[in-house]
This record gives sequence, C-alpha cells and structure tokens, in this order.
Amino acid sequence: MLNAIGELVKRETFSQDKGNLDEFSTFLQGMVYDRLKLKPEIMESEKFGNILIYTINPEAKEQVLVLCHYDTVFPSGTLQKNPFSINNEIATGPGIFDMKSGIIFALYAIGHFVKYGNNNKKIVIMFTADEEIGSSFSRKFIEEQAAKSKYAIVLESSLGGKIKTERRGVMGVHVDVAGRSAHAGLDPEKGINAIYEATNIVENLRKMSKEMKGEALISVGKIGGGTASNVVPDNCFIDVDVRFGKDESCKKIIERLKSIKPLNSESKINITHSIREAMPRTAETAALFGELKKRVLKLDVNLEETSVSGASDGNICARFCPVLDGMGAFGNGAHSLKEYIDIDQIPLRTVIVYYALDL
Repeated sequence: MLNAIGELVKRETFSQDKGNLDEFSTFLQGMVYDRLKLKPEIMESEKFGNILIYTINPEAKEQVLVLCHYDTVFPSGTLQKNPFSINNEIATGPGIFDMKSGIIFALYAIGHFVKYGNNNKKIVIMFTADEEIGSSFSRKFIEEQAAKSKYAIVLESSLGGKIKTERRGVMGVHVDVAGRSAHAGLDPEKGINAIYEATNIVENLRKMSKEMKGEALISVGKIGGGTASNVVPDNCFIDVDVRFGKDESCKKIIERLKSIKPLNSESKINITHSIREAMPRTAETAALFGELKKRVLKLDVNLEETSVSGASDGNICARFCPVLDGMGAFGNGAHSLKEYIDIDQIPLRTVIVYYALDL
C-alpha cells in the first residue's frame, strides 16, 4: 500500500494545473482497473481536472457514496524540493496527508469489501479534482450522488485519528472598491481614495468579528490596491474568510457589509461571496458513527469523533445525507511542506474504511 501511495504522491496535481491533473487521472484509472476491474464514467472539464465516477453493484437499492479528491494545494514543481520519502515510521510528500493516502485506503478497502463483504450494497466512488479551490465544477455531481445515498464516506485526512462528524461552513467574501485617481500632491481633493474606503470596511469587519465571536470566525486575509504612492488610489480589494456553524450567520455578515456607509458617497463598493455550507452533526450522523465505533471496538480501538473548522466536500454532501468525514490518513501538516502520514496506521485506517462501507 505504501508503494501505491508513493506512486500517487510522485505525480503532481496542483488544482490549477489541468495538464498534470489529466495525466494523473489517466494513471489513476489504470490503478483502479488493476484493483477493481472497473472503468469510470468521466465528467470532463475544460478548466479543471476531470471527475471519475465508478459504480459497484449498480442494481442494488442502497447506495453508499465514497468521496475522494486528487488535487492538492501545492504548485507544480514542489516535488523537486519536497519529494516523496520514507523516514522510519513516517512518509512525507506534497498531498500525501491531504489526501492521496485516502485514495489508496478507499481502493484497498473497497476491493476487499467486493470480495468478502455485502454484495447487496451499491457503492459509488467519486474522484474529484477541484476540492481545494471550492468544488465549483464538482458540486452538482457530488449533490446528485449524495441525494441518492444512505450516507457518504469522505477520505479526507483524520484529526489525530478522529472521525470528523461536524464541520463549520466556509464563506469567501470578495470586496471591490472603486474610487477616483488624482495627483496626490497637486489636487488630491479631486480623487477618492479607495484604500481609505477599504480600510473602513476592514475596521467594520474587525468589530463584527468581535461581536460574532462563537458564532463565526471572520478573517481579512488579503488586501491590495493603488498604483503608486503619489497617486490617489482608485481601486482596492479585500478577500475575507468566514467560518460559521449556522448558515444564517452568512446572511447576517453580508447584510452588515452591505449596510456600511462609504466615506465618500461617490465611491462604489461591490461585494461578492461564495459559500460551502456547514456540515452539522445530526442524529443520523451520530447513529452512523456510533455503529462504526462499535464495530471498530472489535480491533480493541476506541474510535473518537471531532468537530473542525475546515470545510471539505463532506459539507456539500451533508445537505442530502449523513457524512463520516476524515476517514483517511493519520498524520499531520496538511497544506504544508511538512505534510506526513504515520505508516504504522495505514492498515488500521483501511480496515476502518472497510467497516464503514456496510453500516
């Protein structure tokens, strides 16, 4: 299994490198065929990596969705300075933890399940390639399959071995401010300083963040504008990250932003946003996890659950069916050059996925 994981990590899959993603997709199709003797339904994208959908026992009534993504946050070329490597109990490399190991866990667990498990269960396996950039292409296909499923298993990395049964939602907010340029020394009064307008919005967001503590986490992550120090800037933008537990919080934040009065009435403020909804821990989710926990006790393992602020495609599924997320690798360092997995945990994590296929 470790060799198979290494083969995936050695092939770069930056979310915005269509060429590398397509090469990886072809390789992955060969790997799946060798393991499961299946060919995929391919959802092609001109901009993003293609989606691969495999169906086992298509005539069965009860469907389980197994969801993986093969894109990573690492720009092409990262492997040159951070190659796949094995060092005693850990293996490292870009994307190994988030979430290429999970792909291999799924393939091995499903292969074993098909051979020895419940053949009356329909299993749909989806491999997507835009999860790290919001799943704009994949969303409708994920929704279609989640709506048909009893539950979904997401092979994202675990949090210290814990299964993620609840996730906060994520909203990305982009604010564009248009002012009017002018010479900063000769006639500044003819200009409208877009950066001043933007900093006023930032200050309002800071206050909003304090007021909504516990309800939402608001972070201004990026700001930029202007052309030169001697020119009154006529443009500025702000990118904001919001993590929330309830969808109502998003509406409240957007309404508050739109209610902010500009410093200069002639300036123009445009606000756009995208939302990846929350993944709540429902009664159905709790029951599902409880059954999985009971089964894993056979291995003398006390499986735990957790709630996290990060979002995944599990958030999309949660509108339609209960979700067991974080079913992938035990390790740490997601999205960093220190990303690693614990090699000793590979068999256990795969067995947990196997048990989860028949709840």
